[in-house]
Amino acid sequence: MKDLLELAKILPNYIILFCPGYLTIYMYYFFCGKKMKDTQWILAKAICLSYVYLNIVSGDMKIHIRKLEWCISRTLCLLVLGILIGIVASKIHDSDFYNKILETIKEDRSFGRSEFDVICDDKTRSMWLKVHLKEEQIIYEGSLRAEELNEETRKYIVLGGYRKYIQNSNGKIKYLENHEKQENRMLVIYYDEIQMIEKL
Repeated sequence: MKDLLELAKILPNYIILFCPGYLTIYMYYFFCGKKMKDTQWILAKAICLSYVYLNIVSGDMKIHIRKLEWCISRTLCLLVLGILIGIVASKIHDSDFYNKILETIKEDRSFGRSEFDVICDDKTRSMWLKVHLKEEQIIYEGSLRAEELNEETRKYIVLGGYRKYIQNSNGKIKYLENHEKQENRMLVIYYDEIQMIEKL
């Protein structure tokens, strides 16, 4: 029992060594729409970030408003700082300003991004795609509505308002389905069934 009490006393000190940094990484991935993999590298990064935060926030924070005084604990400050930095970092990553900086220094920002992040020009992510299947001579055309490209799950894309057709060697098209005017009509195509994707 004595050992448990001692553990309860020191546990918060160990948690604060990685929790604020972990919150930053989690919020960044969440607002960028990516799935985070819990690995040793994530833990190491979280500890490094937390160490920086611990040096920034050296003690409890006192706020004075007129005659009132509030004391905010260091732990709460660190947790809030971790959350806010994660959110701000994700917004900067998706901003036009960040893109312009990278273009200025001639950096390719395709690292760590999906193929759709690279070829998509607008924020709506409703680009029109032409998808060729492997097994059949069937082609789908539709607007990209969603994608799941995480390595740990089965990858897929979702097309909306799609058309399904066959194209023969002469280039003649035979439509099998046409839902172009039905924007809410969705189709899921799994990545392992796809031979090629073209942006139209």
